Amino acid sequence: MAEYYRYLWLSTWPAVIAVILVWLFVLCRLAGKARRTWRRERDAWGFLVLLGKSMVWIGVVAGCTAMFVMNDADWFRQPASCQGTVLSKEAVGGRYSFQIGAAGRKADGKGAGAVRELFLDQTTYRLLSVGERVSVVYLPVAKETVSLRILAAGRDLVYKSP
Repeated sequence: MAEYYRYLWLSTWPAVIAVILVWLFVLCRLAGKARRTWRRERDAWGFLVLLGKSMVWIGVVAGCTAMFVMNDADWFRQPASCQGTVLSKEAVGGRYSFQIGAAGRKADGKGAGAVRELFLDQTTYRLLSVGERVSVVYLPVAKETVSLRILAAGRDLVYKSP
């Protein structure tokens, strides 16, 4: 599990930091406005203005958080895993992928015989051969491989994405 979140952090740290900074900025602004309203403008009009500004800032935070959740949904999901045979490999436009024919029901809920297309890094792509049995842990939404274990007769080779 730690490996999964380490991979997520390495691939999405700018977005995570941006969301945290937006939250901190908005909370500081709202706290400052509430303090100023409480100290200087203790009337109905002051509190109505504070309520309006609060609604705007809550909308900003909700929008930024919604964009993060849509773009980086893997933060809120469990890692998926499967075992199977590599059916094909493909490199298109600097993006490396492979298809795996899974055997049996796996953690992501797909049934026996399901074919999944997953993405991986260039180094692992070169080491992978069609027909090999593999065990894969991957991001369930982005379909990026977190770790891949080649199940060879008598030896296990483990490749982890950087």
